[in-house]
Amino acid sequence: MAAADAAAIATGISGTALMEAAGKAVARATADRYRKQPVLVLCGPGNNGGDGFVAARHLAAMGWPLTLALAKGAGELRGDAAWAARSPCSMIARW
Repeated sequence: MAAADAAAIATGISGTALMEAAGKAVARATADRYRKQPVLVLCGPGNNGGDGFVAARHLAAMGWPLTLALAKGAGELRGDAAWAARSPCSMIARW
């Protein structure tokens, strides 16, 4: 996946656009497969964690009750993952 992401970024697609698309797809797949129920979203400090922040934001917007947890301190987030944590999702984050 890292190579695919790098290739997409090389064509001019931003990392945040890729993260937004991935997180939205996870939220959509979750909503399509499961009934609305409490969800725990665990995020690490890297870009996969950033995908989790985006997925949590989309699930919350669809009315899913959720808890969001970060595996490391918020100060350790970098790059696109930090962007995702600062997005409107941060309103639901519990550090």
